Amino acid sequence: MKPLDQIYEAYYNGWGEEFGQKVRNRIHWVCEHSTGENILDVGCSQGITSILLGREGKAVIGLDLLQESIDFANEMLLKEESATQNSVEFIAQNFIHFDSADKKFDCILLTEVVEHVTQPNRLIDKADKILNDNGRMIITVPFGINDYFDHKKTYYLNDLLELIPSSYSIEELSVLGKWVGICIVKSSKDDDPVDYQQQLKFAESHFYNLERELINTNSILTKKHKAATDERAIFSKKLYESQNNFNSEISLYKEKLKESNQALNTLDIEFKKVESKNIGSENSLALQAQKISSLEKELVKFKQSTKSHMAASNKYKSQLISSLNSEEIALTQVKNLDMRLNKLLKAKVVKVLVRLWAIRRSLFNK
Repeated sequence: MKPLDQIYEAYYNGWGEEFGQKVRNRIHWVCEHSTGENILDVGCSQGITSILLGREGKAVIGLDLLQESIDFANEMLLKEESATQNSVEFIAQNFIHFDSADKKFDCILLTEVVEHVTQPNRLIDKADKILNDNGRMIITVPFGINDYFDHKKTYYLNDLLELIPSSYSIEELSVLGKWVGICIVKSSKDDDPVDYQQQLKFAESHFYNLERELINTNSILTKKHKAATDERAIFSKKLYESQNNFNSEISLYKEKLKESNQALNTLDIEFKKVESKNIGSENSLALQAQKISSLEKELVKFKQSTKSHMAASNKYKSQLISSLNSEEIALTQVKNLDMRLNKLLKAKVVKVLVRLWAIRRSLFNK
C-alpha cells in the first residue's frame, strides 16, 4: 500500500516550521498561478491546495488514488465554511479513468504527480483533452535526485521541458527550493514555438540560489562534523588521561597495599615474638617468684634459727660469765665465740639480702 502523504500536516508545520514554510511557498505558488474558475487538482493528496482554492471561490475537483487521502480531505473540508464546502469536491479515482462528462477545466494541477508514473506523457495527454483552449496546466516535480521509493524518475529542467506538448507555451518557470514548477498555456496557434533557450536561462538564474543553499548547508555540516570530531578528540584525550591517572592510582594503591601487607606481616611476626617473649617472661617471673618465696622461707627459718642460737649464746654467755668470772681464758673464749657468732650472722643475712635485691632489681628492670 502506498504510504499516506501528509502534506496537510506539513503545511501547518507538522514536520517543523522550516519545512512547513517551504511547503507553503510551493503551494501558494501553485494557487497563485491557478487561473480560471474551474480547476482540476490531480493527485490532490489530503486536499490542502483544493481547499485553499475553494476558499477563494474556485470550483475545484480533487482526485487521488488513495481512499485514505480522500477521507482525510473530506474530514478537513467539513471544518470549512459552507461556501468552501460547496466549492470543493473530492473523488477517489485514477485520473486516467476519470470521466469529466464532457466538462472541461480552465486549469489542471499536476503537482508532485508525474514523478510517480513511468509514462508521464499519458497524464499530459489526458489533461490536454479536458483542458479549455487557453487553459493552463501547472506541473511541479522534485528537482534533481530524490530517493523516495515511489519516485520512478529523476527530473532536471530538460526532462520537465520534454513533457510539454508543442501546442503549449511556457508562461512561468520557477525553482521552488528543491522543487521546480512550470506553468504552460494551451495555445490555439500551432506555429507558436516554445522558447526553450529563454526559459532555460530563466531557470538557470535560480540554480545559483539552490546551489548556494547546498554549499552553505554542506559548509555548516562540515563545520559541525569538524567540531564534533574535535570534541571527540578532546574527549578521547581526557578519557586517555583519566585512564592513565586511574591506572597510576591503582598501581600506587597496589604498592601501598603491598607495603601494608608487608608491614602487617612484620607486625604479626613481631607480635608473635613478643607474645612468645611475654610467655617466657611470665614463666621466668613465676620461677623467680618461686625462688623469692623459697628464699624468704629460708630467711625466716634462718632468722628463727639465729634467734635460737642467740638465745643459747646468751644463756651460755651468762653461764660462762658467772662461772668463769674469775678466769681470763674463759672470758676470752666467750668473746671469741660472740665475735664468731656475730660475723656468722652478718655474713649469712647480708648474703641473702644481696641475693634478694639482685633478683628484685632484675625483675623490675624488665
